[in-house]
Amino acid sequence: MSYPASGRAGVYWAMTSKLSPVLRVLQEISHLHVLRDVELVFAPAGQVMETGGPFESRIEACKRELRRLTVGATAEDLACLRRERALFLRLLLASAGVRLAAWKCASEWQPLRRSQLQESLSHDAEQRELGVLVKAMDGPEFADYVCQAARRACVG
Repeated sequence: MSYPASGRAGVYWAMTSKLSPVLRVLQEISHLHVLRDVELVFAPAGQVMETGGPFESRIEACKRELRRLTVGATAEDLACLRRERALFLRLLLASAGVRLAAWKCASEWQPLRRSQLQESLSHDAEQRELGVLVKAMDGPEFADYVCQAARRACVG
């Protein structure tokens, strides 16, 4: 589907490309948190993960990059960022049935695999983050988010 460059969708695509680096860093932070949690679960009994380990240092580096990318962001920029992140999380959550179905039906007696735990933790983190983002939206911002979500659902 193509949109005229001067229309609202043209503005959307311009904003998305400007926001892409920030959205990538946000996703990387979320992914690193999940990977860290998986490693904690699968760490040998009695082994304590070191504070400030490789995941923590990578998360901190991403947070520094996020601050660098958002320096000077206006309230409108941040609202757009919240909306785009929320819309992306909705997309991820829409795929949850496919991502989780293969192993949800597996026998409860089979040992949990890393990939299963990672998908489950990712799903939970996506739900929590989406809830936080939606609660942070004001009325007009939420209305725009709902409108964009409906528009994308029709296109997809």
